[in-house]
Amino acid sequence: MMLKHALVIPAILSLLVLTTAAIKVPCRVGQTSCECPTTASECEFDLTINYLQTFASYSVRDDGTIDPQDGYIYNINSTGQVVPLADPCPGPQCSPPQTVDGRSFRTFFAVNGITPGPSLIVTHRQTVIVNLHNKHPTESITIHWHGQLQYNTPWMDGIPYISQCPIQPEDTFRYISKADPSGTFWYHGHVGASRADGLYGALIIREIDNNDADYRDFPEQHTLLLTDWWNQPYSDLFTLQHTVLETYYPLIVGELPQPGDKYEITGSYDQAEAGPVPYFSGLVNGKGYQKEVPLERTVLSNFTVVPGEKYRFRAIGTQSIFPLRLSIDSHNLTLIAADGFLIQPIPNLDYIIIHAAERYDFVVEANQDSTRNYWIRAETLEINTTSNTQAPYANFNHQALAVLHYQDAPAPVGPELRNIPHNPPDCVTNGCIATNCPFQSFHESYNIACLHPAQNFRLLNPTPDDVLPDAEPDEGQEYFFNFGYEGETDLPANINGRLFQSPTFSLATQRSEISEDTLDLCPTADYSCFDGCQCTHMMELPFGKTVRFVLTSIGTQTHPIHLHGHSFWVVESGYGYYNSQTGFIEKSTNALSCLKDQSDFNNTDAQPCTTIRWRDGYRPKISLNSTTPRMDTILVPAGGYVVIQFRSDNPGYWFFHCHIQEHLLEGMAMIVAIDPSRQNPPPGGMRTCGDFHWTLDEFQEKLEFNPADPQSMEEDKEPEYCQCLRQAELIAVILCSIVGFIALVVLPMTCCVVLCCLHCRRQGKDKFEMSSSTIQEQEGTRYSPLREK
Repeated sequence: MMLKHALVIPAILSLLVLTTAAIKVPCRVGQTSCECPTTASECEFDLTINYLQTFASYSVRDDGTIDPQDGYIYNINSTGQVVPLADPCPGPQCSPPQTVDGRSFRTFFAVNGITPGPSLIVTHRQTVIVNLHNKHPTESITIHWHGQLQYNTPWMDGIPYISQCPIQPEDTFRYISKADPSGTFWYHGHVGASRADGLYGALIIREIDNNDADYRDFPEQHTLLLTDWWNQPYSDLFTLQHTVLETYYPLIVGELPQPGDKYEITGSYDQAEAGPVPYFSGLVNGKGYQKEVPLERTVLSNFTVVPGEKYRFRAIGTQSIFPLRLSIDSHNLTLIAADGFLIQPIPNLDYIIIHAAERYDFVVEANQDSTRNYWIRAETLEINTTSNTQAPYANFNHQALAVLHYQDAPAPVGPELRNIPHNPPDCVTNGCIATNCPFQSFHESYNIACLHPAQNFRLLNPTPDDVLPDAEPDEGQEYFFNFGYEGETDLPANINGRLFQSPTFSLATQRSEISEDTLDLCPTADYSCFDGCQCTHMMELPFGKTVRFVLTSIGTQTHPIHLHGHSFWVVESGYGYYNSQTGFIEKSTNALSCLKDQSDFNNTDAQPCTTIRWRDGYRPKISLNSTTPRMDTILVPAGGYVVIQFRSDNPGYWFFHCHIQEHLLEGMAMIVAIDPSRQNPPPGGMRTCGDFHWTLDEFQEKLEFNPADPQSMEEDKEPEYCQCLRQAELIAVILCSIVGFIALVVLPMTCCVVLCCLHCRRQGKDKFEMSSSTIQEQEGTRYSPLREK
């Protein structure tokens, strides 16, 4: 018996060690996924950001980092092999060439040598440590962990000048946070256009208690990151559109436009704006197809399945602009999760429409002919309205391609790609079902039924009562936001007429610097900013309330909206009015009105709507219960609205913005400040940033410095604070003498006085106590970052 106990106790101890160990997860250059063991309590990763060239392979140093000055150019031959253009990378270790769409020879942000960066795979509630090394030669960066709540760690959210100062070239920043919630998430750059230029990757957080699933879950193999891609850095594209106010469409970068080259913006199936800039190509996991390149000279992403098995796929919308309609030839999709939260399965889908920053998990059954491969398509929603005068309209065939590869089928490389049949859903004949449509419905001629999150999604695991918001918002906690875009020459992308201007210092880590002098806050009064305001748009919310946001888009734009630091419950959505012949939107919803003009707004109007409310007498049918869908990014339809509710239970400064890159850069963003006085203070040592000012007098004083005169050197002069300390020392000696006298003579007398006061207090207690109503009034005072606490 004693021997048995002697064996059991060490086993238990070893198990405890295994479940509490911190793990340094290997994440080498070129590695596409880095997974932390489920037994670890802490998972530490190293990510290095470089600025590299596509189609180039770089030498890897002995310390595991890329040498960006030792690159070798590669190309793709007619058999689909990536081969050196001249000398190959000599090794012994080299980064894999990033061939992207087979055509774009340009610079990009690389994470550990690749784009997208490696998928980071952890388990729910593990502590995640990421050491981010910025090796970009000129640009600062931050990383946002999209969908992670950052509860008690708001300064780890990765937003420049809101949660932290930007990470400068050659600097290292350590992110630490809890992996919560579980599901499919992603990380991406949040400075400038770094995300659009390659700085992104998947963040997969495994559920602890999802062992009863009837599908196989291999996130390292079956995660799809969908993006649009261009043959030039996105910042150049944005500058062209934002300053010249138009774009041109010869595809040769740097070539002078000619008459007739001006690009005409494309529309979606409802004629909301779909393509403000020309589509160039699309990528799935950093690989894709550009229509000018022969298919056999393209390298595509492959996703292998075994016949007869079911697989969980995770699709992440990492694109900058274009909504993408995902499908797999000859296979139905079963939707099981939205933005990381498991939902009641929705089977037999033909399409899942994914907007920027959204994530959808679905199950695919490998039940087709196992001797062949199948196309995975991510098509834009653009239609060609010049093809005919009424619906149905042809599309432009703008799509990203990847391959569903059955294990026994030929390898989908080179000429074999041309042998894969094209069998997209035949909706006109068989009818189709699409989910997450950005409009109420397709025109009936397309024969595609639409499902929507508010009406058709239900959580698989009901929300506990202590987490669920109330059915109605607390008093005064219903807010309206119009995500407007009246055109570059009228009013660019804005929220309620306000274009976001970033602070110059980090709000979450430098709260003591917040004042009227350091922040140019937007006006909050109704009817203000009708002509547009460029300012720091910030609203304040009290802690612990049920809050309702009504998100609207009075115009021709759709907007995927993301709230940092929170997930929210999607309780209602509404749509505009559509033409029965074309399916095009003609007028915005009549459920809302702009207070300055109670008339209806046609979508062609350029008049901004800066103060919006429910139309008199109208109230939506709000339904909120334990199965109401929970998300962190939601699409606001053109001419319509979405209603979301959440608890203001995460103190701090949280970014709230449109995830279309162009709209974000123009100013469609704001800060939601939730009682920052309750925010957990930042760790010591975080860098500060901000404006610098000095006077001409100080400048003149510096000119008097003489390096030949030691007496004029500042470091030899005693600083003012040292002089103050010497004076303090003298004062302390005097005070000590006085204290001695007080202890011997004054203190006994003071005790007598205190006893007398206590006696008096008992006799007239009501004269010395603050009234309970005064206390409640103070506790109920709303926090303002400009009010001294």
